[in-house]
Amino acid sequence: MSTTYTITRGQNWTAEFEPDDDQVITDITGWTIVFALATVKGGTPDVTVSATITSAASGTFTAVLTAAQTAALTDRSYFWDAWRTNSGNKDPIASGTI
Repeated sequence: MSTTYTITRGQNWTAEFEPDDDQVITDITGWTIVFALATVKGGTPDVTVSATITSAASGTFTAVLTAAQTAALTDRSYFWDAWRTNSGNKDPIASGTI
C-alpha cells in the first residue's frame, strides 16, 4: 500500500489503514506496528509512533500524530512507512509521502 497524505502543522492527525481491495486480509493479532516519518526515504525517522490495531481480524490499524508532533515538522515533503513486528519478523507493510 502506498498513499499520499497532507498534514497541516499544529493539527492532530489520524490515519486509518486497511488492506487495499486487491489484498488478502491478514489477521494481525500479536503484531506491533510502528509508523515513522523521515525527510529521506529509508532514513532516520524524524517522528516515530506506535500504531493502534483497530481490528486485528480485519487487518486494520490507526496511526496518530499529536498537534505538538506535527507543529515540529518543517514545511517540506516527508516519507512515511509502517513496519510490523511479530514472531521474530520485522517487515514494512505500507509506505508513502506526506
